[in-house]
Amino acid sequence: MAIRLHGGTLPVEPKGDRYLCRFELVFVETNAAGKQPGGVQDTADFELTNETLHRALEAGLGYRKALKIHPDAAAIRVVARSVTTGALGSVRIPVTPSPSAPLPSVGDRGL
Repeated sequence: MAIRLHGGTLPVEPKGDRYLCRFELVFVETNAAGKQPGGVQDTADFELTNETLHRALEAGLGYRKALKIHPDAAAIRVVARSVTTGALGSVRIPVTPSPSAPLPSVGDRGL
């Protein structure tokens, strides 16, 4: 799965000549009946230079994670929370089965 964390308001913490940005992410699968057959949590840590911070503020931060999708999953809700500020963002991504790939690929969706 690939998502893009919105760059306009990235919560960063200065550390020396770098900027730290940390998110907790939750991926919750839902089936057609609204039940939750599965889900996982992850943490995304980014250490940015001044140059990469400016690029991230314009374009966002990319994040990828390989997920084993439950066969009954109809959608995945992704929730991202900034560890620094507590700010939340979420997106619902429909799951479209693909006969040629074991995992669905979701292109950059903004949070």
